[in-house]
Amino acid sequence: MNIFLTTDGYHLTMGFLINEGALKSETHILYARTGGPLVVPDLAEMVKEYIVWRPTMRDVEEAYQFWISQGVPFNKDAAEEIVKLTNLPITVRGVKAGEVILPGEPIAVIKAPAFLAAIPEPVFIANMMTSIQVATRFTKIAQALNWERERVFEVGMRADKVEEHIKKIKTLAGVGLQMTSSGIAAKEAGIKAGGSMGHRFTQRFSSDYDAFIQALEQMLWFKDSEQVKEKVKLSFLLDTRNTLLSGLPAALAVIEERYEDIVVNVDLSVRLDSGDIAYQLEVIIDQFLNKFDASVFMPSIILESGLNPRDIASFEAIAKRKGFPLNKILYGVGGYLVSGVKRDDISMVYKVSSYDDGIETMKFGDEDNRGKESYPGEISLMERQTIKGIERQIALVSEVESLKAQGWDDLFETICLDGLMQVTIASKQERIARLTERWKTVAKGYIGDAKRPENFALRPQYSQRLEASVQWIRESQLVSLNEIQMSNC
Repeated sequence: MNIFLTTDGYHLTMGFLINEGALKSETHILYARTGGPLVVPDLAEMVKEYIVWRPTMRDVEEAYQFWISQGVPFNKDAAEEIVKLTNLPITVRGVKAGEVILPGEPIAVIKAPAFLAAIPEPVFIANMMTSIQVATRFTKIAQALNWERERVFEVGMRADKVEEHIKKIKTLAGVGLQMTSSGIAAKEAGIKAGGSMGHRFTQRFSSDYDAFIQALEQMLWFKDSEQVKEKVKLSFLLDTRNTLLSGLPAALAVIEERYEDIVVNVDLSVRLDSGDIAYQLEVIIDQFLNKFDASVFMPSIILESGLNPRDIASFEAIAKRKGFPLNKILYGVGGYLVSGVKRDDISMVYKVSSYDDGIETMKFGDEDNRGKESYPGEISLMERQTIKGIERQIALVSEVESLKAQGWDDLFETICLDGLMQVTIASKQERIARLTERWKTVAKGYIGDAKRPENFALRPQYSQRLEASVQWIRESQLVSLNEIQMSNC
């Protein structure tokens, strides 16, 4: 892939306007302005995919011919100099996989020659804004389930494009998803694939009872003919006609008639997919607790129908209140996990913070409360534990060591240095362990979806030196503005 073509045209325009400064280092900061607490997946995977690219003279010529045909200038000399380098001179520092960040806190700092530093913006923003939202959504569900991730599976393939869906399932698998309904996504992500009875089957019968009996016979035949040693999974979908007046009585009748076969051979469940799920759940739990002994046999209850973490938390509360075993409540989650992922939901940005080998710069803008204000220089995210709880601040790299001496920890690590990877990609177990602990402490178990939740600050704290740097840049720009105004008088 020719990354000189996959970037935005305005980066090529600026790379031309910078002229001789195009090969001097420029620093960019990747962060989300809104969205509440967010789980950061493995930056190392994203960086590794980028730095393996080696531009060729053919890439340069192709990009040059295309961009000038569009009336867009292209700094061919700078691009050719980059081609001559053995490694891409790009350095990335960022938070570890599974870390939880809050709005405005930096995720990564990218430093490279100016012509090269801006080019990955579309890739970094697109990959991060998708993976970070997907990982966060699943983490909220896991929190609602008290981290029993095995009780949720993904059923959102119809809400997504196949290739995009596969990428998202890989991200979800990395934060604990164990099953999806998509065969190709399960294969690519190395997790289980599952299926169940749908309306298409029950509609072929004049009654739910006939459909359920037929399904049971077929699954028992499958187990016997394929010599499956484990119990086969079978789920009765209750809502084809009426969940409580038709589906549930039919399911109970089949279980009663074929109880011995089911107990020995079938991992049986019923599925709720429409209507007042909460009311249906209460009725079915009462029926199951009355008819079955959980120590011997208890059907599972699968809940679907556009669920989000707050829905799941409410259903969990019902089961707890009634004393129903939580390991028998399962959730199929579709669109919430994989669809509707938008940059604006978290306002993901990639802003320049220094140029010409270290001159600090930043964007101010006209928004209140520092709205779209960016950060100057090279920064890190610092944290310490106090009696009041976790404290965080953004600090300049030049003061990290002095802050460490005061009990602060640097949450950033060097991911790649001058194009060479410095860290290994985190194992799934390591990533999941970190995000579980960090979600409990940093996010305090938050499962809402507000873009700007009131219980989390919109702007992080600055270190004293960073605050001084911001004020110096602001004042120097005001002086320049005054000089312009005076000259116009």
